[in-house]
Amino acid sequence: MKKILVLLLQSSFPLLLFAQNITISGFVEDYDTYERLPGAIITVKSTSNVTSTNNFGFFSLTSNFTDTTEIIVSYIGYKPTRIKYQSHNKTQTIRLKQSANIESVTVSANRIPIEKRNQVSTIKLIPSQLKLLPVLGGEPDIMKVLQLLPSVQSGNEGTSDIYVRGGGPDQNLVLLDDMPLYYVNHIGGFVSVFNNDALSSITLITGGFPAKYGNRLSSVIDVRMKEGNMNKIHGNVTLGIISTKFLLEGPIKKNKTSFLISGRRFMYDLITRPLSKKLLDGISLGYSFYDFNAKINHKFSDKNRLYYSFYGGNDKIRAVYKNKDFPTDKATSSMAWGNILSGMRWNHIFNNKLFVNTVAYYSQYKFKTENYGNFEENEYYNIFYSGINDFSIKTDFEYFYNENYKLRFGTNSIYHSFYPDVKQFKQKQETEQSLKYTAFESAVYIDNELIISKNINAVIGFRLSDYIIENKHFLSYEPRIIFNIKLFNFLSIKPAYTLMQQNIHLLAGTSTGFTKAIWVPATIKAVPETAQQFSVSLASSLNTKMYELSIEVYDKKMNNLIAYKEGVSYFSGTSDWQDKIEIGGIGKSKGIEMMFQKTQGRISGWLAYTLSKTTRQFENINNGLVYPYKYDRRHNASISLTYKVNKRQTVSATWVYGTGNAITLPIAKYNAVNEDNSFQEDNQGFVFTEEVYIYPKRNSLRMKPYHRLDIGMNFFKIKKNTKRTFSVGIYNLYFRQNPYFYYLYNPPKYDNEGQVVGYKQAQIRQVSYFPFVPSISYSIDF
Repeated sequence: MKKILVLLLQSSFPLLLFAQNITISGFVEDYDTYERLPGAIITVKSTSNVTSTNNFGFFSLTSNFTDTTEIIVSYIGYKPTRIKYQSHNKTQTIRLKQSANIESVTVSANRIPIEKRNQVSTIKLIPSQLKLLPVLGGEPDIMKVLQLLPSVQSGNEGTSDIYVRGGGPDQNLVLLDDMPLYYVNHIGGFVSVFNNDALSSITLITGGFPAKYGNRLSSVIDVRMKEGNMNKIHGNVTLGIISTKFLLEGPIKKNKTSFLISGRRFMYDLITRPLSKKLLDGISLGYSFYDFNAKINHKFSDKNRLYYSFYGGNDKIRAVYKNKDFPTDKATSSMAWGNILSGMRWNHIFNNKLFVNTVAYYSQYKFKTENYGNFEENEYYNIFYSGINDFSIKTDFEYFYNENYKLRFGTNSIYHSFYPDVKQFKQKQETEQSLKYTAFESAVYIDNELIISKNINAVIGFRLSDYIIENKHFLSYEPRIIFNIKLFNFLSIKPAYTLMQQNIHLLAGTSTGFTKAIWVPATIKAVPETAQQFSVSLASSLNTKMYELSIEVYDKKMNNLIAYKEGVSYFSGTSDWQDKIEIGGIGKSKGIEMMFQKTQGRISGWLAYTLSKTTRQFENINNGLVYPYKYDRRHNASISLTYKVNKRQTVSATWVYGTGNAITLPIAKYNAVNEDNSFQEDNQGFVFTEEVYIYPKRNSLRMKPYHRLDIGMNFFKIKKNTKRTFSVGIYNLYFRQNPYFYYLYNPPKYDNEGQVVGYKQAQIRQVSYFPFVPSISYSIDF
């Protein structure tokens, strides 16, 4: 088989073969913890031969090695190291020591010059650096940092939802250790489900998707947990305004097995429950959330490693009423939602060229409301439940043929169980349940990364997937193509094309400000969504490697989108969700994005700007005419800077600007008689008729522009065995009253005696949140 592969490569890509070359491979790890470092850079000195470690710290490098060849290994936040090639040691582990200095913030951990990377629309973040940025409530949040980057727009202020190139939040594939998370918010989006202290890296991809990723249309957010310290016990405790959290990691058996556990909890319910019970005559109100992460890492040998990862998180709103005079009279109401992830991952090295990663996991998302009451022996009890369960196994291979050709291929299978609408009513002694949907999807993919000539690189891939539901097959043929054409030593142009299919839909409504996320399957009626995207990027490191500039133009079209029918919500009308939606929607988004970064020095940061237009079109919405998407923002900009004052202090600032969201509000009204042609009187004796509002075209109006300035300071105190961090910040420094939503208000008219005699013309009123929010947190690493 290997001989056949070599002959095929020789005949197809003769430039790829260099018989005299030698291959070395191994892992790059942290010197103290033995944790593997994804994205570390390995360079052969005085050559253009450079590679990086994969998501599991593995690298394979082929070059013209001699006994004098020097190899340079680097990773952001660590001291670079140099090693000499040794002919007897072609497999080795390279350990890097962390830098004693506090590194300046950069949004890219990959120090391969941007024009040489065979990637487009890809940014990597390091969680330790996110702590230096000013954040709402003092809680470092990767989703809010992503909102500062090109391609990404936020939803309502304060939320962690992200909208990428015209797509919705359900079109983002969010992975935690290769397992999908279906809901990523707490407190209605105020913070995300990610505990920053438990993470090792975050990668955002918004275009030019590798073929291994599928079943979403807009982005991939690949989040990796830490592996656990294999050398010594390490911990962290943080007290903040939003939550209290901890992390503990260490060896179970030194250099053999490690563990990591972390937890985070919202503490306010411990105060609001007893307080509300006293103030509200027996009614106890509380809201809480928690996250829990765990990981076990076992090293069988240098070629085999096994990981177990777990995540559990939940939000819950609960109200309890007890009558003091009649103890039997009581009522309870609650709403809860959350995720569970559990998975095993096996890494195996067949040889110094072939690496494989296999993952088997279970993923669950559920949303549940419960209401119970007993008044004068009249008892009621009802439940609403919706959820999705996944069982999956996937395998990814990486074959490093030589420095000019890499092959990635694999398979993925998922068994879905959907529960869109389960209701139970005890007072009626009945259960109402929509159909349970089961679906199966499988996929195979291949990615070829190759050097075609001196100035042209390419990643040519293909993904074939089959989604089966209700005995119907939905085959998807998805080509993925990226070219990297070098124009000068410091400048390249990167055209890309991607075709994607998504087999699940999200129906989202709101209640008390919190999103009800109902995941439903693509069906014969509501068929899978598809998207194709063209983009062209110019990338340059400006000949200094201290500055990076990228400018990208994209055009994206989405088909088979769904939306609620006019005036319909999930809990109205019939029990079948498919009767409540419009199907066959078309979405279009196009724009130009720019990002300028300073990646080194005492001052670092970036300037990001996006000019875009996003529309929707449904046959039965807006009379079938094209209308702006709710989160269409013509202009979106951010500036983020961090200044390293000294080894013990950093100062940072972030400014954001965005065109106001598109909205629909009435522009006029008139009085009409009621259906029975009768007039009515209110309790004041005033005669009135039915008021009818006149609305313009859908989303034809705009909120006021959004902008704010955040600042933050971090103070570090480093001792022999501990590191203490004191952080303060201010969100929305200059008290900008940004609109959260608008509503209609009819001001009353008063006579001389202060009695209401009528109403003035209706006014549009604005509601604003977060005018000026200070934050403080204190963290101890030991």
